[in-house]
Amino acid sequence: MKKNFCFIFVLVIFLSVVKVELYAKSGSCMAPEQGPPGPRGLCGCTGAAGPIGPTGPTGPTGPTGPTGAGVTGPTGPTGPTGPTGPTGAGVTGPTGPTGATGAIGPQGPAGGIISGGRVFTCLEQTIPACEAISFENTTGFFGTDISFTAPSTTITINTTGKYFIDFGVVTQAGNEVVALAVNAGSSCVNLNVGAGNVTSTLSAILDLNSGDVLTLINNCDDKSLTLAGVPLKATVTAFIVIMRVE
Repeated sequence: MKKNFCFIFVLVIFLSVVKVELYAKSGSCMAPEQGPPGPRGLCGCTGAAGPIGPTGPTGPTGPTGPTGAGVTGPTGPTGPTGPTGPTGAGVTGPTGPTGATGAIGPQGPAGGIISGGRVFTCLEQTIPACEAISFENTTGFFGTDISFTAPSTTITINTTGKYFIDFGVVTQAGNEVVALAVNAGSSCVNLNVGAGNVTSTLSAILDLNSGDVLTLINNCDDKSLTLAGVPLKATVTAFIVIMRVE
């Protein structure tokens, strides 16, 4: 149909050109009388498509679509603990009520002195480093937990238990160290002697075993010490009081 239309259009144009040429050949100077307008010709063929125009501006963002129905993934690993925050500035609350009194505990062992005694010396003795003081006197021992035979440097424990021990010395020079030694120094309780010619004392409670041996030694590493004897009017220059209390 479109092809026929184009043919008719071309034919009309051709006939018009021929008519003009015939007028020219006839030599007539007069313009031909114009006839009535012919019928409207058919529409011409559609021209070729023009070039694509520039891209228009981006339209507004559409609404968010619905959430998908996928399965939620597994929980990720816990992150590291963050730093401790600063202490708050709040006011400390009131002290809570006192709790109920607890049950009474079992009765402890009977108190008091189970056995004991005292040894001492009144002599002026020079004791080399790490050597023991000798005791030639005793007030006697009651009970069988402790043994001592004068004169001797040792006291022997016969019964395992807890023992209260008080000991002291008077030295001529002062500024020395005397120690109550258990089993030749496997453990020691040190007494720092102050000024010379003044009695220095120390007390201790020790857990001792049957067979342990006690001595009072010069615990100075590099020098002897001298007890202040009769010439300096010291009646007792060294002593040990020992009592089993448990």
